Amino acid sequence: MGQAYRIAQANVVAPFEYTAMIWGVLYGWLVFDQLPQSWTWMGIALIGGAGIFVLSRERRSPSTHV
Repeated sequence: MGQAYRIAQANVVAPFEYTAMIWGVLYGWLVFDQLPQSWTWMGIALIGGAGIFVLSRERRSPSTHV
């Protein structure tokens, strides 16, 4: 991921980091036969929702942040 951030723009690479949550849950379930507790699901939803919010906001009005 570090090399990806050096090569590409952060807004292109960042969505791939969200897949780490999916892989973590999947591996935990398949390897350890455990699923996250309710607080973890709420955290995942909060992080995912914030990412979706930022993405939708940036698509509506692209900013000129450096």
